Amino acid sequence: MSLEPALSRNHAEYFVINKASSNARKALFDNHQYISQAYIEFDIRRIKSLKVSDLVAFYVPQHARSYLIVINDIEQSKQGGLNVSGYFVDDMQQHMALELTLEGRSVAGRLQTTNGEYLFRSHAQYGWIAAQYEGKKQYFKYPDRLSSPIDVIAKK
Repeated sequence: MSLEPALSRNHAEYFVINKASSNARKALFDNHQYISQAYIEFDIRRIKSLKVSDLVAFYVPQHARSYLIVINDIEQSKQGGLNVSGYFVDDMQQHMALELTLEGRSVAGRLQTTNGEYLFRSHAQYGWIAAQYEGKKQYFKYPDRLSSPIDVIAKK
């Protein structure tokens, strides 16, 4: 089912705050690769303009779908950053589903879905999203075989 027809039936206005991005992979650490992450691009300007009760679409590439989230709290930090939280539009209990922090031009946070928890982080607009168990792994791939140490004989 496509997202647009469902939204037009409800006559709801929503904001897209992230999308899948092939440019993100190129922009993040040309010489290193993240493990099993999907790469996304955040709309920093749109995130900065969010207000309580706004409806946002948060895209999860691993599911190839967007989740509709109602923003229910926005806090301004002393350093000028934003802490945004929200719940799924169809959740009557209003359990916290999205926690997003914007510091400068970097975004970080988590999204809790029925299929699992996802961690995300960006450097400027380009970032990654991973299932929580993947996000706790080391982010960089290391060579399979490390060079053996040089034997050093110390003089007494």
